[in-house]
Amino acid sequence: MWALMSAGMQPKVGVITGSRLILFPLNELDPSTQLLVAPYTLEEGRKKVIGQAVTVRDRHGARADLNLPLLDLQELRRAAGTLLDFSSDPAGVGNPADSDLGIVPRGGAEGTDELGRPTYGQAAAGGAWRWGRPVFSWQEAEQMAADHMRHLRFDGVMLTPPGRDNGLDVIARTGAAQVKYHVAATGGPEIQRLRGAADAFAIRLFYATGYTTEAFAAAETLGVAAFQFTTSGDVVAVNGPAQTLMATQAPPSPGPQRGALGQLTRQGRQERALEWARQIQAAANEPISNRKRKGGRQLLARQQALQLMIAGLAQVEDSENPLYKKGRKDKTMTEAEKALKQAAATLGIRLR
Repeated sequence: MWALMSAGMQPKVGVITGSRLILFPLNELDPSTQLLVAPYTLEEGRKKVIGQAVTVRDRHGARADLNLPLLDLQELRRAAGTLLDFSSDPAGVGNPADSDLGIVPRGGAEGTDELGRPTYGQAAAGGAWRWGRPVFSWQEAEQMAADHMRHLRFDGVMLTPPGRDNGLDVIARTGAAQVKYHVAATGGPEIQRLRGAADAFAIRLFYATGYTTEAFAAAETLGVAAFQFTTSGDVVAVNGPAQTLMATQAPPSPGPQRGALGQLTRQGRQERALEWARQIQAAANEPISNRKRKGGRQLLARQQALQLMIAGLAQVEDSENPLYKKGRKDKTMTEAEKALKQAAATLGIRLR
């Protein structure tokens, strides 16, 4: 059976057989073909105008995020081999439920630590975290946030079902998170709404691609842990509560990656840049002077430094652009380091 699908942001044509799901890209810039082997697991997300959002995983770790019309979804279920329990939804078009709240556990451990506990993603330098896969949709952003919370040792992490989230995208026994995957920076009102929606939870987390200065101030005042992520799947703590979480709940982080001769690899430079961003954010969180003129100058410097830091993080992300050759990737990374150094100089701190 043939079907037109969307995997992430890339349109693909897929063929479903009795044992395989093969995805062929329509974009010539993405020549890779994906293959998932039955048995699959199917995780249904929010309904779309054009169909149902579905994440398909196989036992080898391959994954595809699809938007399917109902008939194609039913065909994929028949081919899956490992089906979820749809007994609570006789029509077979809703979201599977495994609790009274209708919450579906998702994600999977990628390994175990020295104590046999599951690990998710990869710790990077400076308390940063790398998911290990790109983020091209809001569904992937929510899954990334859930895996990051598992990395932080939250118990019972679950994605909330569509239409019943009350403004929360990921919940755990002691924490709740909202995830924003959009171009515009997250503002202060969105942070304030999370504080109200997650009032019953001890820890509140926010994941976004960027924040306004008002959002930073609101997160600090309300004790919301703010994390910034890139489309390459890197997550960094950008305020005090988030850094405290990373310091107290995350497994230890390695140093920046180095080559055979001891020089930093490009990945190592990216990890060092994330550590520099953490240092810049920590300095920006220091109390300002209570003297009006001096405090005003410090506040302006912090706003400028945070803007430079965000620009630097965007360039770190851009340095992984698959369309760039090695020379351009290295040059983009150099520009990112320059922006972060300017941010540090604006604050009068020395990066380590």
